[in-house]
Order: sequence, then structure tokens, then C-alpha cells
Amino acid sequence: LWYDARVLDERGPGSPGWPDAVRAARGAFVLSVFDEAFLTYSQAGWPRYPGHPRGGDPVGFAESGGGPVLDGLADVGSWRRSHTARGFTLRLSLASGLPDAARRRIRRAADDLAARCVAPGTPVTIEGA
Repeated sequence: LWYDARVLDERGPGSPGWPDAVRAARGAFVLSVFDEAFLTYSQAGWPRYPGHPRGGDPVGFAESGGGPVLDGLADVGSWRRSHTARGFTLRLSLASGLPDAARRRIRRAADDLAARCVAPGTPVTIEGA
């Protein structure tokens, strides 16, 4: 889990830990469709960022090897991954018009995901950030 749900659910906006919990939740996340944040709900409630590459089409639960990209608690795109003999590739499809700061946060989240998916020394390519 990326934030302390007790702070968000039980204590509410007036609690001392609220600003830190909200700040952590508002980062960039490259989630798998098997992530608890996605699977827990029958419909993900993240608002779509204007210019989203999927338009109004939802991210499907049956999609393996990818999932939604979130920034600032908004759905800003999707991603897919592939492994080949030449290495690991992570392809991001992001909403048009995203600010550079959001793209930097997403790139860091994609780098973190890629580092967790490959053995040391495996070549990694991240496209679309």
C-alpha cells in the first residue's frame, strides 16, 4: 500500500498525518491490473485526464503485462511491458498535454517498476515518457 489508509479513512482531513498521506497518494504510479488499488474496486474511480490515449475506454481487468498510469490521483494513461532476448521494454501511452513535471514523476515510477521486473544487468528501455 502506498499510503496509510487509516489516516485517509479514519482521521480525515483535520488529522495531523493527512497532508503527508495525501501527498504520498498524489504521486505517480505505474500500476499493474493486478495491483490491489485497481482490483479492489469493480470500477476504478480515478478521473481521466483530458487527452487520455484510451478516450473513454476503461482499462480491462483481463489485461496482463500492463495497467493504468496515475498521476495526482488521475488516470493519465496506460502501459505495457515486454521481455525479449534483447531486454525489457516498458511502453507508456500517456495523455497529451501532461506537464513536464508529471512526465518526470511518471518516468521515475516507470524506472522503479522496471528495476523490480528485471535481473541486474538486463537492458531496459522505457518508451513514451
